[in-house]
Amino acid sequence: MTDFGLRVTYDLVYHVTVTVPGNYNGRTCGLCGNFNDDKADEFQLLDGNLTKDFQTFGAAWKVPVPGAVCEDGCSGDQCPKCDDSKKAAIEEKCAVITNPKGPFAACHDVIDPASYFRDCVYDVCMAKNDQSIMCNSIAAYMLDCHDFGAKIENWRSASFCPFTCSASSHYETCLLPCTSPCPGLVETLTCTTTCVEGCACDKGYYYNGTGCVPSDQCGCYYNCQTYKVGESIITDDCHRIHTCQASGVVLSKNMTCDPNESCLVKNGCQEIIQSGNFSQISDWFRVVVKLETCTPGVNTIMAVYVFLNEVMITVNNKHDVWTQKVMAEKGYSRDSTSAWVWPPKGPMQNRGYSKAADLASLYTEGPLVK
Repeated sequence: MTDFGLRVTYDLVYHVTVTVPGNYNGRTCGLCGNFNDDKADEFQLLDGNLTKDFQTFGAAWKVPVPGAVCEDGCSGDQCPKCDDSKKAAIEEKCAVITNPKGPFAACHDVIDPASYFRDCVYDVCMAKNDQSIMCNSIAAYMLDCHDFGAKIENWRSASFCPFTCSASSHYETCLLPCTSPCPGLVETLTCTTTCVEGCACDKGYYYNGTGCVPSDQCGCYYNCQTYKVGESIITDDCHRIHTCQASGVVLSKNMTCDPNESCLVKNGCQEIIQSGNFSQISDWFRVVVKLETCTPGVNTIMAVYVFLNEVMITVNNKHDVWTQKVMAEKGYSRDSTSAWVWPPKGPMQNRGYSKAADLASLYTEGPLVK
């Protein structure tokens, strides 16, 4: 959705919707029509004339794209034809769209199903009776009916276009996208008011962004991240701690480090760890390397963090250099950037290695030798 109210949705198969605010009434043109509440002049060409030919209308609004070839399609006898011996069986299945007593009957007076039926038969025939093409064709009519508020009955079954839902959920023909979300999730989503078919969470379960879970497994959503109930996140150089509560609300408090603690980045988050005993040393250092193991057995360096007394230097995998949250001047080569932080100029002490799932941190600390 744009800042001026344009919303585009696509189901990745057949169905595209374009929605604009009411103040665009009479101010649009193109494949979606002119939005002037007159259904008789939708197929308007660039010169203002009307056409009844779909091919001419579509070709008129093509936009040239460098490196792309967009053809106008076929017409008349040039189009491939469906084998009559196969057509009858396909028509019988696609007829669920036009059946006057079928699940789509309530939509027939709103949207004429004839063109959807023809498209279904032709597409399935050209796809050599591919059942997924048939199901997608029927679903396209259902989506348009939903847009106009028509109530569609359940047309799927275990043997006809089955719809599989994950654990703790069930299929519904008309479902609002933001039904039963986990607390806090709705603030991170943009929800539409038009229903779509899909899987709804069973009673007592809530949608957490990937599936349906009990309420105590919902967690919290903070800065585009998901956190478990009871999990804490430390930010602002370890001056703030944010804790996920069972209600889905993140409770934020001020905090400070004890004299024997240090604030560093570990596993991508700031964390407090016990410092080594450097009370008799005026200068010390700590190097933390953030590793990511996307491929088993292969560690990739994502960032290097260097702590020098009150100063922290960060070099990321794009070779950007940050000092105390302020980006330093760019222009370093790969070698010169690495030279900032490695190898350290002091004897390495207290080597440690910790690994969690697919992320690890390697750190070393000791007195700084000048």
